[in-house]
Amino acid sequence: MKPSSSILLGVACATTFAAGCSSTVATVEGPEHRQKLGIPHPVAVNLDDKRADPATFAASINGSDITQAFVFNDDEVTLSDEFVYEPTTGRTPHQLTVTAEPALNAKGRPMGKSFEQTLTFFPPSLSLQGNVGMGANSRINVPQDGRTSVMVKLPQAPHRETTLTIRPVATDAQVVGDISADDMINCIALNDSEPGEAITLTIMPGQRVAVFTVRGHTTGVNELRAEAPGYVATAIDVYIDSPAVTAAVNTY
Repeated sequence: MKPSSSILLGVACATTFAAGCSSTVATVEGPEHRQKLGIPHPVAVNLDDKRADPATFAASINGSDITQAFVFNDDEVTLSDEFVYEPTTGRTPHQLTVTAEPALNAKGRPMGKSFEQTLTFFPPSLSLQGNVGMGANSRINVPQDGRTSVMVKLPQAPHRETTLTIRPVATDAQVVGDISADDMINCIALNDSEPGEAITLTIMPGQRVAVFTVRGHTTGVNELRAEAPGYVATAIDVYIDSPAVTAAVNTY
């Protein structure tokens, strides 16, 4: 073979190898980098119908596997509309990472290169306002058999009907005495429900606030968790005090 032919063949091989290695097996559609969202934003992964191996698709958020939260529709994989984001520490953004491997050709060679992409963004967050304190320092404090109103707020009015779930949960805080998780959960009742039961609230398009009632059932402490699809869940501390004792004095 002539030297010139060897050079041309080498260039051709290099070009083919480079094209094969740069073959994209997937693309991602989602929030922009560090975007702060006011309403939920869809996340979709488009797998190349020839180069990608769908069985290798995986997803995680902040290091936790959420592959099962994605729904396959042919070559498009989308994050479920029912997915609820868990809060991060220190108000840091969420990092959603998706990966996929290339399919193999008849000779067992990969049709492209491994795919990985991370979306870094701030999903919309719910907030709860109790009857004591403001903002992050807010809490709920009512006596046994007492009641108060609590407000849950969206960061921005949604374009569609949004359903929120509010439920009492056992607190992680250290408490005095032997209090079981069930005792914590059942120390309050929401709206007209039985103690410990969850409720749902609906916020209509164009609105962003809903109000519900917390009733003290028994003395205790817990947290109230609010969540909605596409939003970051939030929680607020609840304290139920012993009823005040008053003495009646008869005068003659």
